[in-house]
Amino acid sequence: MNNPDGIDRTTYARVSRDDGDASKASDWFDICGLSKYQAGIDFIGAFIDVSGSMRFSTVKESAKLFAQTLRCAGLSTDYVFNGSEEWIHPFFTSLKPPAGKTECANQSELCAPGQTCISNVCSGPILPDPKECPLPPSCEQTNTGVLLNTGSPSAVACLAMPGGQKTFLKYITSFGVDQNSLNSNDSKWKAGYSGRIGVTSVLGDNDYFDGYGGVKFIAGDGTSDSRDWVVMDWGPDNNGDYDGYSQDNTRGRYFGGESTYSGGGAFQMREGRLFGYSPSKGWKLLYHLPLGTRTGTYSHKNANWWTSGSTTGSGFGKYSDYDTLDIAYIAFSVES
Repeated sequence: MNNPDGIDRTTYARVSRDDGDASKASDWFDICGLSKYQAGIDFIGAFIDVSGSMRFSTVKESAKLFAQTLRCAGLSTDYVFNGSEEWIHPFFTSLKPPAGKTECANQSELCAPGQTCISNVCSGPILPDPKECPLPPSCEQTNTGVLLNTGSPSAVACLAMPGGQKTFLKYITSFGVDQNSLNSNDSKWKAGYSGRIGVTSVLGDNDYFDGYGGVKFIAGDGTSDSRDWVVMDWGPDNNGDYDGYSQDNTRGRYFGGESTYSGGGAFQMREGRLFGYSPSKGWKLLYHLPLGTRTGTYSHKNANWWTSGSTTGSGFGKYSDYDTLDIAYIAFSVES
């Protein structure tokens, strides 16, 4: 279909007539490339032809897979069925609930687990069963569209949550450190409380995240300098002075900085983001902070790294999922 700018963005693909055989189902989510457009999209419209030459049963397993994948990606869907093969006009409307609604009277299998079809609308909360949203075997095999399309990242990296699924708040506070802790330069502060953990690069216009073997959660600067420590460090051991090297391409690789800088501006990066991955909700933004500028609002001294609450819904700051969402993978991004 042509957009007003004259660019044809239609994707054509031959899909299977699965006839109720799940092994023959086509992955419409993948075919349409929805993972790369996932950021900023909440609602999807889908038309299924039931004119007679094709019926819902012809593509039932593909439609069920599509519905499941959308639920696991946290997307709401408005399905349209008609026998006239008219697939454009039905979408000249809002797809946002309650205006957008699934025509489920004869296709109740498209409702989420726990929902029922009432007055032709799937009713009840969409609570994906973890069993229908299996955990991908590695972070780079998740739908990384949110990571790549939130802002304009120059580098993205990810890793598995150490010790299994939990909130990021629970993980970062498990070391017994908070905003009032002092760097004594003992073995834990020197090596990082987490030790050095390897990361997987998802995007690498620079090596902000993977130049020195991965990330250290809660790390000191290698000297007995009580306040000179950071929440996350991807630079070399023995930084020496996080604030002082905030612009250095080698040592300026950190989030939750020492005092006057919230994060390091290596490679002239000016924004950093922390994400978490839930099998039922996909990637969610946990924290957004400025890098390489003399703004210490989100340094390690900000209590919201260590306690629940004080969240935001936009811009810089901590987001509610930092406190509440059990995550299996962690990701980071930086942009100029």
